[in-house]
Amino acid sequence: MEREVEVTGFTNKKRGRRSCASPRRWARRGGIDRLADWVRWSAQRCASHAGREVCGRDAAKRLDAGGRPYGYPFPDTEASVYWHQDGAFVVFPISPGRYRVLADLPLTKAERPPTPTLDQAQAIITRRGPPGLIAYDPIWLAGFRINGRKVADYRSGRVFLVGDAAHVHSPAGGQGMNTGMQDAFNLAWKLAIVVRGTCGDQLLDSYSPERSYVGDQVLKDAGRLTTIGTLKNPVGQSLRNLVGHFMLGLMPVQHAFANSMTEMAIGYPKSPLNGAALRGSAGPKPGVRVVPLQGQSPLGSGGTPRFALFAQPSEAVTDLLKRFGELLEPELRAPFAHDEMLLVRPDGYVACSATSASVVGEYLGGLCISPMARQQPIAAMGGR
Repeated sequence: MEREVEVTGFTNKKRGRRSCASPRRWARRGGIDRLADWVRWSAQRCASHAGREVCGRDAAKRLDAGGRPYGYPFPDTEASVYWHQDGAFVVFPISPGRYRVLADLPLTKAERPPTPTLDQAQAIITRRGPPGLIAYDPIWLAGFRINGRKVADYRSGRVFLVGDAAHVHSPAGGQGMNTGMQDAFNLAWKLAIVVRGTCGDQLLDSYSPERSYVGDQVLKDAGRLTTIGTLKNPVGQSLRNLVGHFMLGLMPVQHAFANSMTEMAIGYPKSPLNGAALRGSAGPKPGVRVVPLQGQSPLGSGGTPRFALFAQPSEAVTDLLKRFGELLEPELRAPFAHDEMLLVRPDGYVACSATSASVVGEYLGGLCISPMARQQPIAAMGGR
């Protein structure tokens, strides 16, 4: 990553890529959005298959402002949503004393939404927000239109799209940053293993289907929240306010909503990396995230990404650790059940579950480039 550098062109090749760049400071949000659009178009143009660049829709105009409001009635760690008859008003704390506020406005016919003034922003805050909230010292003021779009494929040869270059959507739910960071993390550990020559290129083929699946879910969730939050029908608004107030007062609903919005509940049930699943097991299935356990080092920690093996010690397991030393953590982790094995990816998602070391060995052997790792038999094949 090179900061304050603008990509002005690139050519996708089988054994590399040619790119052109020039110094550029992206001071405006619009510049970032236009750059992301260009990258999406360039990558899709390089793709070997024909198809539309992105799919999605445009929605209503929004006011976006960041700065210091005085008189916010909640802690700096809590966002708040106000459902007014004129439209939604949302306050996102960014840092102590700094907030981002959003409000939906009527759609204009202008090519680009006009930039609001501080006085116009304050008028909306006064009408829709809590009493006594005063905005001052704005960092930015912007009008924008919501785009709900994503690319058909996150990969084109040696080009991978991550974050806003792959998907854009409504800010409802605040999932944009989390989604982009998870894109990067999903790709990073796979790239690291492939670049080190441990696994083949097929490992990278899993990036697009895994993250495209998540992108679809995020776009749907953000779209639903936007539709609900911008209802104009008075009857619909009253029903939304009544049901929303009741449901969000229930602790299980709060937890489920928080897990969804923070993307802690994200999984990869249709991933091409999912291996064998142990029938009748109460443990997590392939594609499901393993919840970190207190007292254990985080999955994937360290300078080299490695799979974690949850299993009881045995001769067959020892053979696995020796045979796949470049892929497996050197230390075993306690299994969820005494007679079960769980292989977990560096990003914390289950790769496969089994009772036999041979099943785990077959899975890892399919990823490895080394012929020795693929062909060497495992002692006590039927044992734990």
